[in-house]
Amino acid sequence: MGNQTVIAVCGKGGVGKTVFSGALVRVLAERGLKILAVDADPALGLAYVVGLPTDVKTLGEVRDHLIRKARTDRDPEQIAGMMDYLLLEALTETDRLSFLAMGRSLSRGCFCPVNTLLKEAIRNIAQNYDVVLIDAEAGIEQINREVMSVVDIIVVLVDTSQRSRRSMELIAQVMGDLNMKARMGVILNRWKDLDGNGDSAVSNFEALSWGKIPEDEGLLRNDALGQSVFDLPADSPILESVRRITDTLIKT
Repeated sequence: MGNQTVIAVCGKGGVGKTVFSGALVRVLAERGLKILAVDADPALGLAYVVGLPTDVKTLGEVRDHLIRKARTDRDPEQIAGMMDYLLLEALTETDRLSFLAMGRSLSRGCFCPVNTLLKEAIRNIAQNYDVVLIDAEAGIEQINREVMSVVDIIVVLVDTSQRSRRSMELIAQVMGDLNMKARMGVILNRWKDLDGNGDSAVSNFEALSWGKIPEDEGLLRNDALGQSVFDLPADSPILESVRRITDTLIKT
């Protein structure tokens, strides 16, 4: 698609993907890169984390509006053909980043059509940015839908739980089954040493380890005050860790 880098942040629910994605957005912005942040989780947490209004328009909402206006349920290919309009309506731009939320569609029971739109949107718009960062939904649904076929790097966030490791293993398995060419790496989030076994969650994936992020009390205070990652102090432990990780992900 060009010289831009497309990164997807994956992992089980509750592992901290959205906060990590927000911190990565801040670090990339510090480096002067042009960023498109994509919230692919219908919960829409990334807007809050990067300091945007939580009532931003989503691809799903714009799609539903088109369907209601036409009084018929168009197939995904027809809607995707109107991608310029969809992107114009759903894209939020600030001096720090551009932001696109997938949302959910109320006109169908599954996310398949919206996932199709997400993939096409990334294909259409990625060339305008240095980095496209996707905060993926929990689990492996979007990987199964092949949204990740446009991704260069898949970051799997894990914690010290066995459930987290199982999710990581499933993601690796699906990537292999789909013969995906993306680089995959593992980041241990909210790391702490548990009687010398703090690294056990990724012990079988040492070659794929891209770093650790410690627990950050300042981040908890920041969240309690309703502040974004851009309000964190420059020496925040999470930001310092993400800066080191970014050196692995992006060559600037």
